[in-house]
Amino acid sequence: MVSRRTKLILIILAIIILDQSTKSAARTIQTPIRIIPEILSIATTINTGASFGIFQDFNLALLIVGILFTVGLAYYLFRQNEVNSADTAFALILAGAIGNVMDRIMFGFVTDFIALSFWPTFNLADSAITIGAALLLIQSRYEKN
Repeated sequence: MVSRRTKLILIILAIIILDQSTKSAARTIQTPIRIIPEILSIATTINTGASFGIFQDFNLALLIVGILFTVGLAYYLFRQNEVNSADTAFALILAGAIGNVMDRIMFGFVTDFIALSFWPTFNLADSAITIGAALLLIQSRYEKN
């Protein structure tokens, strides 16, 4: 039987590896690749800010906040031993945060590459954070009833 911590570590590592490998591939793309014309393309952008283009050129401040957040969330997630229904959600959020912090440390920016015509460009780490947050919201809704 696989322990709770092992499962969480495997989830986190899988997301980080997928995130970093797709960002690495995206950085090699010179021109956008249209997947679904007028809707979805792979178009690499450099993001020195946060979500939706806010706080552009605040990389150092966002790096410090990101590190503090990941350390705090990792401490919270791994200090408890019993299985929690929010484990997967927190693991997704932590993995996404680590993936973006890694970019900020290595490059001084976050690599975004998933371009939807109706949404700002994002990456897999952003998706993991969003899915994790959505799972927490759904869970909190059902636990209150």
